[in-house]
Amino acid sequence: MNQLKIEYISPDELIPYSGNAKMHPPDQVDHIANSIKAFGWKQPIVCDHDKVVIIGHGRLMAAKQLMLDNVPVVFADDLTPEQVDALRLADNKTNESEWDFDSLEKELAALDIAGIDMEQFGFLQEEEENKNDGSGGNKPEVKFSEILGEANNYLILQFKNEIDWLNACTVFEIKNAKSYSTRKDGIVTKSMERIGTARVLDGAEALRKLVSDV
Repeated sequence: MNQLKIEYISPDELIPYSGNAKMHPPDQVDHIANSIKAFGWKQPIVCDHDKVVIIGHGRLMAAKQLMLDNVPVVFADDLTPEQVDALRLADNKTNESEWDFDSLEKELAALDIAGIDMEQFGFLQEEEENKNDGSGGNKPEVKFSEILGEANNYLILQFKNEIDWLNACTVFEIKNAKSYSTRKDGIVTKSMERIGTARVLDGAEALRKLVSDV
């Protein structure tokens, strides 16, 4: 295996990929910038031979926000154009995984004791003011368009590939919703936040939508 050759280049010379499918909202860029300020630059940006970004669009945006003179770059000049496109998607997809929320809570608590503010990196924590008063803390905030019940009939759609699922999200305007796991003592904190789709569609409305689009 060849060793990585890291070059330091001005962020202004790097070109974001115009078809990048991964979104980087402003708050995420802020979190990345905070991480770079706190820990230094630990992951280089990966580009093709034309300096088009393959991996690290968010880090490039954060570097420009921090007005850095140079950033570490690795050039994947051994890949074909098709492999470059595949790597760009594969890197994002293979980084997706679920949190172990019990372990996460313990880690966040230990870092809080150590005086490290994890909110600056996107971990949201709330004071547990109701921990001992039995009120149960904050309630889950997921809102469904309809409550599942025996009086209704349901059609469950299964999508076996990401493209079909993304198309369905576009057609039916399905968006992510926040939910929260609950601790054994009943407390729910934002540090235990999960993101996922949570929507029950009205069958007649969905059918009309499908028919009108045909």
